[in-house]
Amino acid sequence: LKPSPSWRAAMTTRRDFLQMALTAPILPSLRLAAPDSRIEAASGHTDPASLYTVLCDERFAESVAFAEEMSRRGTPVTRFRGDITDFWYRDLSQRWKAEAVAIAGVTTHGPLFCLERWGWDHGLRLAYRQDLSAAGEHPTLIMWVIAPYRRTERA
Repeated sequence: LKPSPSWRAAMTTRRDFLQMALTAPILPSLRLAAPDSRIEAASGHTDPASLYTVLCDERFAESVAFAEEMSRRGTPVTRFRGDITDFWYRDLSQRWKAEAVAIAGVTTHGPLFCLERWGWDHGLRLAYRQDLSAAGEHPTLIMWVIAPYRRTERA
């Protein structure tokens, strides 16, 4: 007998465990929502005081809902429509040169990929990622947090 495909999806992998272990000390106020509720997951929160901005792709309702909730909690929101180039050149690149600050958002893979790679040069890493779209749904929306990376010294 072969295990069903849902059997594998229900297992916690080593990568999942490591992500949870690394995320916990960086963002202690991160609240994970039920995975079956995309809107509820998108309106989950991080500590608003710890974020420089929340990115909102106005093309997607989940992204707008997340941004509105974070704005209500006092976090600045940066809105865009698919292309983050302006935000990068006019704002974030200079900010990250001065100080490694955390950002969050609900976007597609493209903006997240660029921000994650750019963050590496400034001591930031992807601290949290949750796919919000149903399996096979395109485009896939991702709720994420990019935060300063703290390397622990070994004795």
